[in-house]
Amino acid sequence: MGSVNQAYTKILDHFGISQKRNFICVLAVFTLFSSIFTFVPTFLNLDIHHLHLFSQDLTSLDFAMPYVGCFFGTLVFPFLTRKFSIKKILIVSFFLLGMGYALIIVLLKTDYNLVLRFFFGLIYITIFLVLYMYQGKIFTSSYQSRLFLFAGLLSGVAYSFGSYLNDLISQNFSVWGTALFLIASCLLVSFKIEDDKEEKKSEGSSLKKDSSGEKSYRELIKESPWVFLIVFMGYVTFYGFSTYYPLFGEKLGLTEGKAASFLATAQFCGLFLMPVGGYFGDKFGYEKSTSLIIIVSLGMIGASFFTQNETLISVFFSVAEGGMLSFYTLTTAWVVSLYSHHNLAKSLALLNFIGQGGAMLSPFGMGALLRFYGSDGFIAWFFIGMSLVLMLLLGRRFVKKSTDS
Repeated sequence: MGSVNQAYTKILDHFGISQKRNFICVLAVFTLFSSIFTFVPTFLNLDIHHLHLFSQDLTSLDFAMPYVGCFFGTLVFPFLTRKFSIKKILIVSFFLLGMGYALIIVLLKTDYNLVLRFFFGLIYITIFLVLYMYQGKIFTSSYQSRLFLFAGLLSGVAYSFGSYLNDLISQNFSVWGTALFLIASCLLVSFKIEDDKEEKKSEGSSLKKDSSGEKSYRELIKESPWVFLIVFMGYVTFYGFSTYYPLFGEKLGLTEGKAASFLATAQFCGLFLMPVGGYFGDKFGYEKSTSLIIIVSLGMIGASFFTQNETLISVFFSVAEGGMLSFYTLTTAWVVSLYSHHNLAKSLALLNFIGQGGAMLSPFGMGALLRFYGSDGFIAWFFIGMSLVLMLLLGRRFVKKSTDS
């Protein structure tokens, strides 16, 4: 046991992680919550679609409400951090999420469902932003990209596990019991996170020193407008995938449970491309690597037009999902590399804000094409969106070369 602890300490020391307890606790909460984030929304989306609780238009709105909540949650988050510690925000958020899940059990078939779905989105993004803030404080700058990638891998595995749970657990009582158990586990671990006392003492003085190097949101966007435009277009294209891919599977003839597994398979297999994306990002730069994964994903989506075979489509979309997951990680690392430590937190918040703006639009467009044009419309959405992302990447390179010359 002692040798295991020594090896564990040595590894963390190698990566410059001084807050070892917080490192484990934050990653544990991040992993558990990521499974909740796919498990419950996937169950709700399939349940609402299967029971025909609302009209088609209202169903699309219901599916979009968590994204709308995430968008507004990003706006509210800076105000919360000025009033409360991030540990308190995290703990209260889990309490509120547990209460919301308890309420939706009885309010699922009412109009309050829309309000609760908005509320869930607001809580989801608040929890994720707190966890990203913790990661930014714990992960050192020299290994930040690789550590963010490691956290992304854990999160991706948890996403897949959450989707697979829908095939294993189908009864309402079991689903909500499992969800509340996972939230309780997150709460218990969150209480174990240590407060940084030294940071609290020096917070006032360091804030005054660092304020001279801090830029406004407008200045951050003006520095790299193409990057944020690429992020926006990518989120518009990709973010509704987990919502509508199971429904796409049902249109191919899969059962409700198998459709959830269809999503989980794509998410799990897609994880294998993430380390490749991270390696290329460190070796060739984030811009070239992002362009490469978009080209590969575009080829896979294009190939999906020419087959109705479920297995082949699953393989094509698994590779494309790997590209999507790599896109999220690479663009996060890209933004981190563009801005100094003074502007890191603000640039990540801006990245999330712009991403959520795109994510909020994604279900509307994806749902409309799936509704009117069936499975071909779903595939066309990704093909057109990825083509636009690639055009923006090429446009940025062209403008950059013109400016340099």
